[in-house]
Amino acid sequence: MKLEDISTTKSEIKQARELIKVHKDFGLVLSGPFEHFGAAVDFYLSHLQKQVNFSTSIKGAPIQTDLDNILHFQRLRQNHKYITDDLGNILTILLRMNWMKNSVRMGTCPNNLWREFTSLDVHFFFVEFRSIFDYIAQLIAEIADSPKETKNWGKSFHGLSKKVSPKNPNYEANEKKLGTKQTELVRKGKWHSEIKEVRENLTHRGSEAIIFGSAEDPILFQLYSGPPHAAVNVPPMFMWDGKSIIDFELFSSYYLAKLLLFLEEFGDYLYSKVPISKPFDKISKSSVSAHGGLPTLVMYLDKLSKRLKGT
Repeated sequence: MKLEDISTTKSEIKQARELIKVHKDFGLVLSGPFEHFGAAVDFYLSHLQKQVNFSTSIKGAPIQTDLDNILHFQRLRQNHKYITDDLGNILTILLRMNWMKNSVRMGTCPNNLWREFTSLDVHFFFVEFRSIFDYIAQLIAEIADSPKETKNWGKSFHGLSKKVSPKNPNYEANEKKLGTKQTELVRKGKWHSEIKEVRENLTHRGSEAIIFGSAEDPILFQLYSGPPHAAVNVPPMFMWDGKSIIDFELFSSYYLAKLLLFLEEFGDYLYSKVPISKPFDKISKSSVSAHGGLPTLVMYLDKLSKRLKGT
């Protein structure tokens, strides 16, 4: 893993932090193009269903293009929901980890149980993060310029990335099938491979997330299974001991900031694919996503921002 230019990283953290807003009814919420896209699709699907009902009542059968459109937007909405659900799971992980640490401090949770639970949460963080990108791949394949030719390309983000990698002898033809903007999005998400590698170590290579320190420390972990997959390669600023023990709070907030920014750019492009009228457009752009784990994420982002100021 390579940390980008510090000024760029500072900007990313600031932008990600600005995506989390205070709502008068729901507290902290996410509000941006990715959240708005889900509402827009719901409105448009409702409109399409009315068209199908009307054509059926008049002609005795629905228009096939309307049915095809419904199936297309249902697939988009389904994968959007899966991504939202997995992001919610990650925020729940952050919330639970922080809650467990506070419980140890207050003496209501044994220290050994905290370590075991936190180890599992670190493991699950990587599993859910990787899952999000596989759903992103399905969305990108669905909105490709030649979707009939790319319908089987969305099985994994890693596989999709290989399709448009300059190392692929057919990458130019594949880029034309996928589309210029879609390919750009895939390449911008290449950093997902850093998360993927850790997830592969945990789920397929017998690695274990070992928790260090006490509840008074940040959440500290080390990935271990012995050579050749004994550690996570991260910048020194994420290390607690300068060698192999990682500050999960800094590490997770860095990658979640990158994910939120990626989803917002992706959501902006997805939103442009939904032909809804202006009244529905205005309503869609007022939609938000609330979660009890957002305050913990904000705390971690602020901690990372403070650390970056010292670099």
